[in-house]
Amino acid sequence: MEKQLLCEAHSVAGPVRSSARAPRSVSGPPRSYFGNRFVYAVISQRAHGLSIGVNLNPDKFCNFDCAYCEVDRGSIPTNTSIDLDVLAEELEEMLGRAFYGRMRELPGYESVPDDLLRLKEVALSGDGEPTLCPMFAEVVETVLHVRAKCFFPFFKVVVITNSTGPRCTRSTRCASSLATASTGNAWIRRRSARRAR
Repeated sequence: MEKQLLCEAHSVAGPVRSSARAPRSVSGPPRSYFGNRFVYAVISQRAHGLSIGVNLNPDKFCNFDCAYCEVDRGSIPTNTSIDLDVLAEELEEMLGRAFYGRMRELPGYESVPDDLLRLKEVALSGDGEPTLCPMFAEVVETVLHVRAKCFFPFFKVVVITNSTGPRCTRSTRCASSLATASTGNAWIRRRSARRAR
């Protein structure tokens, strides 16, 4: 019921759109997609190093209006669908850069210290609340499938969430399977924020 209400609220009111904020990290270059649609890289202060992000919200849908959010909600996206094949391809490419020492080929990463270029995690996050994504379970399965191929060393998968979506049954089951599949390395973080009006 709650998921249905959230989806209805989204279709009627649209995603929360607040003013643009500067997406600059003190530790390294700002979050950048490098031409990708879904997968980005950032030197994360929270993770203390390289975080490869997966954007589950190209529609920028979020049910909170956080003061610290760096997502530009002033522009309305044109392509909001998630293509799992493209997402998997982008993730494999970015993981290859991270694990084979090719991050410095990307603009802004040329002079990042070695210790910050070690992959800390793949973060399911992006431009909104990831657990409200209608394809949340499918995206999690895709990321875990990329990891299961064993092309790269084992990597931690995390979900960065305001924890309002996981109360939905399907998201809760998916988050539980993520934690199990990650051998306890996955976590869902509660972020305090102001609810959107």
